[in-house]
Amino acid sequence: MGKNSSWIYIAILGLVIAAITVTALLNRSSSNPEDIRAKAGGTSAMPMTATVVAVDEANALVTVNNLQNSNREGVKTQSSVEWAITPPANYNFASIVPGTQVKLKVLPGTFLISKHTATATEITPAHN
Repeated sequence: MGKNSSWIYIAILGLVIAAITVTALLNRSSSNPEDIRAKAGGTSAMPMTATVVAVDEANALVTVNNLQNSNREGVKTQSSVEWAITPPANYNFASIVPGTQVKLKVLPGTFLISKHTATATEITPAHN
């Protein structure tokens, strides 16, 4: 009986070590909501529309409000909420002025609701 009980203790010890290892690996991955959203986000840009409030070429930012999904589904913000949009590299800021309605293609992983920031792959004046 001494031999059989020692195998049980070894098996239990092995399971405890395995459980600790799995827990440590799971805790290593980030549970930050922004990271989760970036991982879960699609690879294609989200089509959106907005109204330009300000253009800051020095800081490479376009401030907009009335940001909403072009499909009229999902994301829609109140007009008073302003978003800081980072335009694509080498963007021509002269193509928009405050008050311009624009079409944007926003990268899902950069669309941070809590910070009201996003990065656009494209910003074009909307021709109604």
